[in-house]
Amino acid sequence: MERIWNYLFYLQFRILEKYSLKFVHNPLQNVFFYFFPKKIKRKKKMDNAYYSVINNRKNGLNLGFAFRFMNLTTSIAYGIILLYINVIIGHEVKEDMLYFLIGALLLSYATNYWFLRRNDTYLKYFKEFETENFSRWNYMYLFLFHAGILSFGIVSIYLTVGFNL
Repeated sequence: MERIWNYLFYLQFRILEKYSLKFVHNPLQNVFFYFFPKKIKRKKKMDNAYYSVINNRKNGLNLGFAFRFMNLTTSIAYGIILLYINVIIGHEVKEDMLYFLIGALLLSYATNYWFLRRNDTYLKYFKEFETENFSRWNYMYLFLFHAGILSFGIVSIYLTVGFNL
């Protein structure tokens, strides 16, 4: 389970890494060099700053966003599980919605911390996954994971308590 979780986390990080380079770094760099053409000799410094702040594997922004995406998806999954438990035991969610949400968020954070952040487990798996060949079809696993949990969450809410909370 830990390997699969880290594989999905690695795919999320790779997508964020690719799109931040394509849609953030390169356009900003082009605009900067358009207005300041004499600063083009600082391109190497700008690239180093980008990779040290945005794509840093220890504490970069893309790593934080990938962790938040995994946290959001697992929060939805735990919310579904808690929702079904509440329906089975006959407890109404309206009364304790705040505790319900806090419980789902804490379980989600604990799961992600246990599988990803504890002793920097993800770094070990990142090194292992970097040696593998990736195609576009590998990202389908990540899409199916996020879309499946999201759609199952919407259907579950509709089937258990409805949308009239």
